[in-house]
Amino acid sequence: MDASSLPKRVSGAFLLLSFASVSGILASIFYSGYLAIAIGVVVQIIAIGTNRPTSPSNRKLVNYLSTASIVLGGGAILLGIVTEFLASLR
Repeated sequence: MDASSLPKRVSGAFLLLSFASVSGILASIFYSGYLAIAIGVVVQIIAIGTNRPTSPSNRKLVNYLSTASIVLGGGAILLGIVTEFLASLR
């Protein structure tokens, strides 16, 4: 890969939104599914409302990451519900 194929600049909106989405994914794993869903929804609202980042590939990546945060948050909540149900069977 030569230097001409590398991007010249990285959008600040892309960095912030992707960092927020990754933190939502980590929140679903280590802390709370509700927080992960909230972070994912906020990132989606910001990305759609401000039309940032402007690059289509960066927008797609941010949307995928925030959707993963929402889905993993829902999975964490569902896993908690199943765990409580199985614990109540004892």
